[in-house]
Amino acid sequence: MGSKNKFLGRGAYGDVREIDGMAVKKFKQYTHLIQEWSSGLYLRNAKCIVHPQSFDFENLTLSMDLYDNNLSRLLRSGVEFDRWTILKDILIGLTEDRKSVV
Repeated sequence: MGSKNKFLGRGAYGDVREIDGMAVKKFKQYTHLIQEWSSGLYLRNAKCIVHPQSFDFENLTLSMDLYDNNLSRLLRSGVEFDRWTILKDILIGLTEDRKSVV
């Protein structure tokens, strides 16, 4: 099976593509890759985030599991939801297992 290389999105730190069934983020700078990997390690026990699986320092890439949706697409979808509930859920996800209070 060949390597799929489909553009998925663009962020402040670089582009994300689907490659071999994974979401692969290509960074512009080493510091951004290190920051994202470090954040993933810090949040490794959080249940509701996408966890980094591997990184390639030479190519400035970080691989993650691929999901069929994302927060940006949800927010633009027109589906009715309470944005404050989503914000609360994000904050709870970021603070779980951190002994923080939301």
